[in-house]
Amino acid sequence: MFEHSESKPILAQHGASSDALSETELARAASFAGPRRASTTNLEQSLQDAGSSSGGSSSPRSRSSIAPATIVERGAGVCIGALLNLMLCVPFALAYFPIEWHPFPVPRAMGCSMYFLSTVIAQIVLTFQSGFATAQGQMMVENIPFMHAIATVAMEHQGLGEDALGTVLIIWTVGTLFVGAAFFALGYLKVGSIVYHIPRQVIVGCIGGIGIFLVRTCFEVSTGLPFGPELLGSVWPLWGLSVAYEVGLRMLLRCDGVTRRTGPLLAPIYFLGIVPTFYLLLFMRGGNVHDARSNYFLFPNTPDVSPFLPVEVMAQTVRRGSFSWRAFVKALPTTAMLAIFALMHVPINIPALAATVHVDYDLNHELKLHGVSNLASGLVGGLPNYLGYCNSVMYARCGGGGRAAGAALIVVEALSVAYGMRVVPYVPRCLAGCLILHVGLDLVKEALYDSLGAFDSLEYGCIVAIGFVMTVFGFSSGLLFALVASTLIFTIQQAVHGNPVRGTMRGTTLRSSKWRTAAARTALDHAMGAVLVVQVVGTLFFGNATELKERVARELKLDRKVTVLVLDFTLVRSIDASAAETVGSEICAIAKRHGARVCYASGRADGFPTAAPMTERLLTEQVHVARDLDAAILWAENVLLAIKGGPTSPLRPPKSPELGAPASQLAVLMPSLSARDRDSLASHFKGRRLSPGEVLWRQNDPATSIVIVAAGALVSTLEDVDEEVSAGQMCGESAALTKARRASTVACAADGPAQVYVLGSIALAALPAELKLELCLLSMRYMSHRLDHVANRIWETRCVSI
Repeated sequence: MFEHSESKPILAQHGASSDALSETELARAASFAGPRRASTTNLEQSLQDAGSSSGGSSSPRSRSSIAPATIVERGAGVCIGALLNLMLCVPFALAYFPIEWHPFPVPRAMGCSMYFLSTVIAQIVLTFQSGFATAQGQMMVENIPFMHAIATVAMEHQGLGEDALGTVLIIWTVGTLFVGAAFFALGYLKVGSIVYHIPRQVIVGCIGGIGIFLVRTCFEVSTGLPFGPELLGSVWPLWGLSVAYEVGLRMLLRCDGVTRRTGPLLAPIYFLGIVPTFYLLLFMRGGNVHDARSNYFLFPNTPDVSPFLPVEVMAQTVRRGSFSWRAFVKALPTTAMLAIFALMHVPINIPALAATVHVDYDLNHELKLHGVSNLASGLVGGLPNYLGYCNSVMYARCGGGGRAAGAALIVVEALSVAYGMRVVPYVPRCLAGCLILHVGLDLVKEALYDSLGAFDSLEYGCIVAIGFVMTVFGFSSGLLFALVASTLIFTIQQAVHGNPVRGTMRGTTLRSSKWRTAAARTALDHAMGAVLVVQVVGTLFFGNATELKERVARELKLDRKVTVLVLDFTLVRSIDASAAETVGSEICAIAKRHGARVCYASGRADGFPTAAPMTERLLTEQVHVARDLDAAILWAENVLLAIKGGPTSPLRPPKSPELGAPASQLAVLMPSLSARDRDSLASHFKGRRLSPGEVLWRQNDPATSIVIVAAGALVSTLEDVDEEVSAGQMCGESAALTKARRASTVACAADGPAQVYVLGSIALAALPAELKLELCLLSMRYMSHRLDHVANRIWETRCVSI
């Protein structure tokens, strides 16, 4: 009978979904792949066309497989990687400090060395330890809004001098250490996936807030003036040139012919082309570099300063005792928010890059690497860094990758730390403004336009509100608002959409997997209508547990009498303490008032999915807790049979002196069989006593016998799922009659010996045809019973058998 053991329902674990790839748009704040960035499939094809090959070993640190490339191709990849970081460095590094900080105590181009210092540290760690051969590290530019907020706090306490600058740099360094410690802790504790549980509307809302900030920053970087009405005056040509270049790029991106030929390289090529076209226009109009700089079209000249200037400023501030602890304490919440916001990127970028370059990855290992790189950056006064998704893809697309190329990239970026500031005076402001504007508009479009239809009205309203609060009240306030609003929205959505009841049904046609006597089956056919099964689903919390209680109360008030109430929790993911109290006390009290016994099916071996001790609270005389729905239905059947005075252990034969074993068992299993045929069949069974744990047969063994359990119990094991074969049952007949192999392993239960009767293959072959037919009919009846078992139909809307 147990040749076809049923497997229990398995709840799928939550993991990174395909939505994670779309969320990598966060990386656009540090890239320029364009608003119509290729899908993962197109990127994969682009990589294959460039010479990459799918690969990767089963090792969690296998490096992405890249086809052999020439030195020229590797060199081109290194040049492209360095240019990508250079283009990012100039606009964003000059935006580290608020434009309102004027006069600034040191050259603002100091930010370039800070950018490349953080970037080169990340590149060193990723090149020699990451599982990605094409990993490109970079400073985490998305944190600039938080850096502005910290700088504003220091300006309020210490003014605009070098002391305030030293305080700001020290607080930024502490923030970098926070980021490194958080990354390393997530990786070390192997809980990096916790970041995936941040609500998507929070991430998208933050994307919108960053986009608005970058659009404003475009006008400030292009003109050198704070964002405000004065930008509409005589300085409009400065930001107008940035807008004009952005309009030109948008038009090119909408030309399919151009994008097909250039692919993802269009935007980088366009940005690189801004410099020569600017100088060409300048010289065609009879201008020169001095005139362009005097009219603010170029950044001002930067005196030679040490690349270690940030460390020197911090050291002098500490030596003078000028560090402001008041500013530090006030900025501490913003610093914590900076660390939290930084954690959103890496668990998104890493799976996205792995899918693109075809490599196995270990998220926790990569998180620990990010922890090391940020701790190292913080210890030398640097800024947070991470693996940039879009830059890494572009790097691979252009032939980059491998430790040799990574080492060359490190050398180029290290030289940029020392000499990068000398490039800044010759970079047109319109290049920096156009790049920042392009990224900002992409992020605003993704948050406000692309989200239409992808979120319900509450979630979309949350996205808009997050962007508004970040713009008006600051990024720390916006992130706090996002977390509070998400909690409120979750509560409202669960109250509106989170119906905890999947369905209810009477037990008229429900039966457990236990085979019963004909008399017991007849009694249950009349009695099981008094059983009510309520199937609970989802997450139970204080908001919807009351709805479950009210639904149960309504069902119990119906005209038909309910003797046993079964609450099935198999599909419940979690239960909070408030819901546990409602489920464990109030529902039982309602059932008691209506004269119904209650049985809870926890749906799992380790009890209910809650920290509250529900099982201990529920176990009373009128309440039973079962492991699964089948056990709950079995308990309900036994209750109804006990009320009617029937046997609750249905297959144990009555004591009858004229019937010996196993004839007494056959009289229960095959009541229609005549006494003569029953005795004839029983004479072919041989007794056997099994010791605890003794194996009767194993899975895939040839089926050579049929067994009746007279006393004790057997256990059928299939794929780590155990099912009991209790006294009075027959097992093994299906495979023996069809000459198949055993579908499961059957052994004596560990808690005691068992007495069985065995019908061997030789005796089975010698049986008369009519007795073989009776065994076949018994096998068919039992198989039909198992197919119509509750676990096969409670999850669906139809029975298996018709």
